Amino acid sequence: MVKQLSKGLLTNYGRSLAYVALHFNRLPHHISIDELNAYFYRSTEVEGKPCCSGRFVRDL
Repeated sequence: MVKQLSKGLLTNYGRSLAYVALHFNRLPHHISIDELNAYFYRSTEVEGKPCCSGRFVRDL
């Protein structure tokens, strides 16, 4: 499946993972779904930053 995705999409996905990991100072697989949802909510609603087009983890 990865071969079917564009290089730009993979680059942006990797960048997004890096931002989340740096924010929590942990590897992405050590971050709970609730923590991710709170991060996405705060990024979109409080800080006004676009993040995943308002989607939460359950939607992905």
